Amino acid sequence: MDVEAVIKALFDDDKDIAQVSPHIEGLGIVKQWLTDAEQTSLLAAIERERWLATSNQAMCFGSLPDWALSLGEAASQLLHSNGWVQDAEVQPPLVEQQL
Repeated sequence: MDVEAVIKALFDDDKDIAQVSPHIEGLGIVKQWLTDAEQTSLLAAIERERWLATSNQAMCFGSLPDWALSLGEAASQLLHSNGWVQDAEVQPPLVEQQL
């Protein structure tokens, strides 16, 4: 199944909120997945980490913050619960794919 079909199957509820980015292969855009409060909280957590505060944000070593782990876990549970990803398919990312 292609990326667009998976995204639409997981998130789309006839409002056309799920779409695949035409510019970045494999990137899906899901509007309204987070509530306003969740989005505000997530952005505040990112700002506290100061990941976007400098011009050189290419390298970041160490543990991921709790908000990133929670977001990743929520996405993983959603994908697994719908059968889109099997445990055997999950592989650690290559170095250039990591945050």
